[in-house]
Amino acid sequence: LEVHLLEPCATGRLAGHAEAVLSMEERELILDYQEQVAESDDLPILSSFTYLESPDAFGCGAGLTHLYIDGSGEVCPCNLVPISFGNVTQEPLAGVLGRMACHFVKPRTACVGRTLTRHVPGGRLPAPPEVSEAICANHLPRKHATPLFFQVRAESQDEVGRTDLQSAYDEIHDDYDEFWLKEAAKPIHDLIAQLSFKGDERVMEAGCGTGFATCLLAEKLKAAGRITAADISEGMLTLARQRARSRGIQNAQFVPDDALRVLDADGPFDLVFSSWVLGYILLKPFFASAGRALAPGGQLAFVVHKENSPRVPMEVFGELVAADPSVLLKRVAFDFPRDMAQIQREIASASLQVQRLWDGAAVFTYGTAEQVLEHLLKSGAGTAFYNALDPARRKGLEKEFLGRLADLNPPGAKFEVLHDYVVCVARRP
Repeated sequence: LEVHLLEPCATGRLAGHAEAVLSMEERELILDYQEQVAESDDLPILSSFTYLESPDAFGCGAGLTHLYIDGSGEVCPCNLVPISFGNVTQEPLAGVLGRMACHFVKPRTACVGRTLTRHVPGGRLPAPPEVSEAICANHLPRKHATPLFFQVRAESQDEVGRTDLQSAYDEIHDDYDEFWLKEAAKPIHDLIAQLSFKGDERVMEAGCGTGFATCLLAEKLKAAGRITAADISEGMLTLARQRARSRGIQNAQFVPDDALRVLDADGPFDLVFSSWVLGYILLKPFFASAGRALAPGGQLAFVVHKENSPRVPMEVFGELVAADPSVLLKRVAFDFPRDMAQIQREIASASLQVQRLWDGAAVFTYGTAEQVLEHLLKSGAGTAFYNALDPARRKGLEKEFLGRLADLNPPGAKFEVLHDYVVCVARRP
């Protein structure tokens, strides 16, 4: 038995209906309920789906983003239209999908069910493949509009990757400490305070930045200890080396390299550490590499941004892009966790054991919307997003961004930028 839970109007904004929005608490309630049901063997499978916001925004993905296989094996593009392109008990699914793909090429703004259902003849249902193909060929328009959501995906031809991140942090390395560490340093101190050191540990730091955490860790080690700190930004590494020299640290090695490669090549380590970098590094591959690189009894410790954080500026940015997808030259998609529960699952899948886990927020307070934007660009939190915009349109978007941000803030109140995070210490058994 499978139960479908419809989640209407997940955001509302893409369709221009900002007043019809599920709150974060409501969205999390739905997802948490789905997770609870999934963990119980006594309950049916529960799938949550986003209901169509509007035909123009999301449209119909029948035969593309979803299809249905009934109890007898018939493969149907839509559960409201009794047509079939084949039966999986009689032939491989690939062949059935090949026939369906001739008629369902891309999402459309018109509902397939409304278009086709009146043309399905009586008699045996679902209509057999030869009848179904004829119905689609005769009544399903081959030329049609594409829903806005899929335009957003199609018009972003490339995706922000390593080179873009490297350039972004090379660009802001001189401003990073001033605009980031003044509030974001506390969770790093709190995390390191949870760790115990004998002094001879081998430590690997993923994404060391300007070396703030590197130096704190190095000072916990004695002469026999060693820390390898990796970062892809040479600008950041230059400042990290300067910081270490100024503090007389000699047991830290800074390498311009990918963290996953260092983990796979240079282990075993007694501690793998990262602060504010995971998410730019994919979580599953990182946890898997860390699990392999840790010595038995070794620890993984990290601070990571939560998904869509800082929430208000990220939502404003998303609204601007949704209103005109062509402003974004590259798709920006990172891998930040939704909550602590996701971290627990990901850590367990890497055969590691969570020892400590908590969340919080680093709060930055500013007097104007312009100062908020400066923080986002010079701390690195919004640099990659900004750089993905069409350069010819950035100034206009800046003006609109600042206006919307100011409108959302209560008159006379300070602007608070909340960077929500999760902190975790895990151990390899």
